[in-house]
Amino acid sequence: METDNYQSYMIVFSKDNKRKTNFGKINNILKKLIYFEAIDTLNYYEQWKTFSLKHNYASEKYLNQEVENNRLGFLKGKLGCNLSHQLLLEHISNNYFTNLKNKNNKDNKNNKDNQQNDKWHLILEDDLFISDKYTPEEIDLFLKNLINKINIISPKTMYIQLCVYPQFQVNQNKTETIGSFEVNNQEFKIKKKLPQYGTCAYLINKVAIKYLTDAVRPWEKNIDFLYNSLDQPFNSVAIVNPFFQCGGSVDAKD
Repeated sequence: METDNYQSYMIVFSKDNKRKTNFGKINNILKKLIYFEAIDTLNYYEQWKTFSLKHNYASEKYLNQEVENNRLGFLKGKLGCNLSHQLLLEHISNNYFTNLKNKNNKDNKNNKDNQQNDKWHLILEDDLFISDKYTPEEIDLFLKNLINKINIISPKTMYIQLCVYPQFQVNQNKTETIGSFEVNNQEFKIKKKLPQYGTCAYLINKVAIKYLTDAVRPWEKNIDFLYNSLDQPFNSVAIVNPFFQCGGSVDAKD
């Protein structure tokens, strides 16, 4: 979905028919969802391990401790998850200035607006669940209001957690509220993000993307733990909502 102030992507493991079908379903709800193929480390682990080390995406320390030793129950698929997000973020970063230039050429009067329009990116995983009882317009309105509110009350925020697992919702709701807004008479509270697992659905801005693709190399943690470690510099927030729910793993060992 490409709107005034965000663009949407979904990472899809197409070899899993259920996940591929889910992309179609979510695309019907959100519209204009950009497809990004997931990295298959389940079947081609050695190939992607070599690639990760050669191009500085993962360190030997990460591969040895987290993946190959299966420490804390993490499987080789975790490398694929990291790589999928890394390569998508890199793709967004590499294309940002090209897209901005093209937009500016169309209408030089809107240069400032174009810079703002490309600021936020909605990243989804292919086990995301969105009930079809919600309309595209309703979800779009929620996201637009959220982004507009963040830009006003917390302009230094670079990351917004959209999918909060049930295990974290009680404690997440107890954290500091930095702002709120209403959509169709329902109030949504924006909270300071607490450390949690899961990257099923999140909004991330171009500044954080550039930092993750340029400064944080190689990655030495699974992506959700990496994002947790950046909560303070990213001024991360979270918002409990009924729209974005994870239909896959329920915890780190699942």
